[in-house]
Amino acid sequence: MKRIGLALAGGAAVTVAMAAVTAGTADAGRSAGDDDGRAGASVTRIEFTEAVPLETDPSVTTNRRVEMFAEHRGDAVSRLRFVITFEGRTAEERLWRADRPESITSRNWESCTTGDEPTPAPKPDGLDVILRGYFGPREIPRDAKKVAGGANRWETPMGMMRMTYTDLGGPYPHRIVEIKGPDGSIGSTISGTRTSEHPAFPDWRPDWRSCRPSTAAG
Repeated sequence: MKRIGLALAGGAAVTVAMAAVTAGTADAGRSAGDDDGRAGASVTRIEFTEAVPLETDPSVTTNRRVEMFAEHRGDAVSRLRFVITFEGRTAEERLWRADRPESITSRNWESCTTGDEPTPAPKPDGLDVILRGYFGPREIPRDAKKVAGGANRWETPMGMMRMTYTDLGGPYPHRIVEIKGPDGSIGSTISGTRTSEHPAFPDWRPDWRSCRPSTAAG
């Protein structure tokens, strides 16, 4: 199983190719379905910090804030939006919809590009699927490997990656997650996770047409 969470969020541990076009196309992903209200649905907000080593200097890490907004009835998710913030600025937004489940629409505010890309399996069509993809199972599997650092640290394989979890004692998913490559090096670390109910499913950030590429993106 691919790590759906970071793939959908455009994370460093799992890079997904994006067929991007220029910002001049504007408003990619919007449709009448974004404004229909979806009476009776709830919105759950999941947020965390992801620390990622710099490619140019792995000894230095950068932190970005990831927010997920899942619109759902019970466990069934109808829409999932990501808002990724870096140094106080919106860096990227992503949207997955159950009525067009095969693709994810993204807007990169650093390069001012937008595009659709294939949804990695499994599709994020359930809250439990999303939570397991990021934070592992609620209960420690019997075959999980205990690792150094305390009784609450354990590890499971995820394809060619290894996932190390540190349970912090609070309700699930109150844990730290380390995503490691085949050589044991840490690709990214998830911490500071919070979940809450949100009053409404957020729209795209406004002013996309006025987006200007950053110097770093160029």
